[in-house]
Amino acid sequence: MADVPKIIPALVFGLVVVSAYSIITRETGPPPEVEALHSSEDAIGQCREGIESRLSDRGARVQGLLTAEYLGGGEYAVRGAVSVVGASGRVARPVLCEAQFRPEEGWTIEHVEVGS
Repeated sequence: MADVPKIIPALVFGLVVVSAYSIITRETGPPPEVEALHSSEDAIGQCREGIESRLSDRGARVQGLLTAEYLGGGEYAVRGAVSVVGASGRVARPVLCEAQFRPEEGWTIEHVEVGS
């Protein structure tokens, strides 16, 4: 039983080290080289393609300004009021697209919403 008091400071020290490491890595986020693999422009391009692929008129194209909001962790919310130009003419629609970049998978379109 004399060894138990010697173990307590070692356990406390280990707990402090693990806690400090957890706090530091949580605050800094992904490494810069991972962050450099994606950009707002990439997210907008991916969402534009994702929106066009979900339109009922396969020949339609999305024109207009889309803006990307970086949410962290490679995730973007892309929004805009665009014109959908197709066989039925030009129709203004609000759009929302959620895209995420994962280093091991590349871009994934999580959600697309095209208003009427």
